[in-house]
Amino acid sequence: MTANMRSHHLVETPTSLVCSTLRSRQPWTTVATMLMQSDSRKWRESTLQSHDISLVVEQEHAEVFQVYKFILISPDDVETGEPTAKARITQLGRDLGDAKAGVIFLLDQENEKEHGDAIKAFMSLQIKLMDVHPSVPILPLTSFDALPSTLKTFQRGYSEGLDDGIQQQVNIDVSRDLLGCCSAGERQLSRQAVDTMSQSGEFFSFRELLVDGQLAEREGQDRMHDVLGPEDGKRFVRFWLR
Repeated sequence: MTANMRSHHLVETPTSLVCSTLRSRQPWTTVATMLMQSDSRKWRESTLQSHDISLVVEQEHAEVFQVYKFILISPDDVETGEPTAKARITQLGRDLGDAKAGVIFLLDQENEKEHGDAIKAFMSLQIKLMDVHPSVPILPLTSFDALPSTLKTFQRGYSEGLDDGIQQQVNIDVSRDLLGCCSAGERQLSRQAVDTMSQSGEFFSFRELLVDGQLAEREGQDRMHDVLGPEDGKRFVRFWLR
């Protein structure tokens, strides 16, 4: 069993940690206060190096627990943040120790003018991590207020015996739901187009088109139109190039 797959035996009730520097980091300035107020017995502020939240998840009916080190990422971080989201996750992977890695992504569509195009950034991050960090769970955060409940849901899933495979499937299902939204205009992509990408594996081959900028070329656009059909292909291309 490798180091980052081990669980810890419980000696006493462990405490989850939230990084104190978040208080001065937009858009996460309220996170520390929110988590401390949600349950001060289980949360403590600390200076964390390569991550933002250290979440303790206990195994139900067993005196063991696992630590997940989460990085908080907003849409701006995916394309313009320094250090980039991918670089932060890579660094976290080097510093995990006995913990596991996780990402909490701000999917706040109501404030996209302030925080960036949430769906586009979420899908872009999924694509970027597909090769190098495919097993890292990305938890979508629909609003800041939802953070305590999102973390509790994750803890509950682990304590009830959800393994990495199920967590990855949850991550895939979220990505599939969002694929339909990757469409310019008011209409979403058709179910057939989403099925083509998520079930046939075509979306994995689109990675090169999106990450390497080939989608801006006529050849890449023609390929997308051929696979998805002219209407869905056109809306998908316009979404990523707008």
